[in-house]
Amino acid sequence: VSIPLLEILLVYIFWLIRYRGKNSPEEREEFSEKFVTSCIIIVFSSLPKIQQSTLKMFECKNLATNENPMLFLKNDYDIRCWQRDHLIWVCLLGIPSILVWLIGAPIYLFFKLRSLYKENKLEDPHSLKRFGFLYYGYDINDYYWEFVIFWRKLLLVLSIIAEIHPAVKALTIFLILLLSYLLHISIIPFNSEVLNTLEKYSLISSATVIYAYIYYSNGNTTWLFFVGPIIFLSFLFFVISWGRIYITVMFNKVKTGLQPHLNKILKKDGEPADDNKPEAIEDAPNSKSDEPSKEHELVSIPKKEDQGAQDA
Repeated sequence: VSIPLLEILLVYIFWLIRYRGKNSPEEREEFSEKFVTSCIIIVFSSLPKIQQSTLKMFECKNLATNENPMLFLKNDYDIRCWQRDHLIWVCLLGIPSILVWLIGAPIYLFFKLRSLYKENKLEDPHSLKRFGFLYYGYDINDYYWEFVIFWRKLLLVLSIIAEIHPAVKALTIFLILLLSYLLHISIIPFNSEVLNTLEKYSLISSATVIYAYIYYSNGNTTWLFFVGPIIFLSFLFFVISWGRIYITVMFNKVKTGLQPHLNKILKKDGEPADDNKPEAIEDAPNSKSDEPSKEHELVSIPKKEDQGAQDA
């Protein structure tokens, strides 16, 4: 809990020093935008770390029998769960952290983006500077997808730390990943086909690993000869897919960056030699010198007609 607050304080001091002595309305508005943007980035980047550290306060392990359980904190076996010392930490840090960071902050940011979406202001430069970190890269109608990913991660962490049978835990995680995959392919939230493909492959790979683990969690070691290759092939599939897409994207970027330079080189090669330019300059006056004689002929013809009329 203290890490984001300390970082926010340091960022505020930094921007305060940066804009010291600048009191115009535009500069104060710029200071506000940069400070708000920095706070959003810090909070949302720190949420996974806060999520793990907060939920670990509730992660206990039974060190006795199932008939007479004795739960101890996994991070510190000297602390017995739900006793005086543990309850103090839970009430002072655990519950406030959940209410502020895991529930309050995401809900506030979600409704803030929702209000901007209803007002058609998500593409406004002012909104992009402040909140673009949360929805940039998604389709404008899927501005909320970053929160979907956050809640998916939260459900996965809750499933991992839950004191349930390993097979039930694996099935729960597999169900979350399966629903996430179905939701992803039905909405296609990213505005880049590359990102949509990588997210899809990531979910498939993760679900395959968990599904293979379900067979291994029954305690039969003979399944290890089948589970091991499946996990390895799933991981290899994702790495190869990621590498292929990454190389393709980088090649296209390099090609796009070099194209203007290649066009300049080809344009220079197609230009005529410099020896021909003086000849063109010498011919120009000759072509112009013929024009006065033609004009003289055109002017002299009417004069002859006038003379014939006078003779008549």
